[in-house]
Parts: sequence; structure tokens; C-alpha cells
Amino acid sequence: MSEQPTPGANRTAKIIFGGMALVSVLLGLVIYVFADAFGIEPEVAALIAIAFLLAGVIDYILLRNWDRFMRPKS
Repeated sequence: MSEQPTPGANRTAKIIFGGMALVSVLLGLVIYVFADAFGIEPEVAALIAIAFLLAGVIDYILLRNWDRFMRPKS
């Protein structure tokens, strides 16, 4: 007996993933722009920023395809 998520739970999950995507992209940008102020070498800052940007993009892709993933199995 599999219970389907309620519409409110889906909305909450979408908000969380959207927030995570936004925060990841912003953190990547902040780390890249302020690398000198944080004392991070530019090459390392670029790698960290890319990792955060990729996490944000993956969260966005998951969010865009949420309904396809959460469709009831028949």
C-alpha cells in the first residue's frame, strides 16, 4: 500500500528545491566574485563555484521535472 504525496507536500518540496537551487547559484557566484576577500586562490574558487552552479542546475532540472517523477505508478 503506497501512499501518494499530498498536493501540499509536493508544493513544499518544490519550494525547498527551488530555494536550494537559488542558494546554490548565489553561493557559487559569491565565492567566485569574493575569492580574494575569502583568501581562496582563484583556481580553487572557480572549482568550488562550478560545483555550486552544477548543484543549482541539477536542482532546477529536478524541479522542472518534478511532476514527471512524482506521477503515480500504474
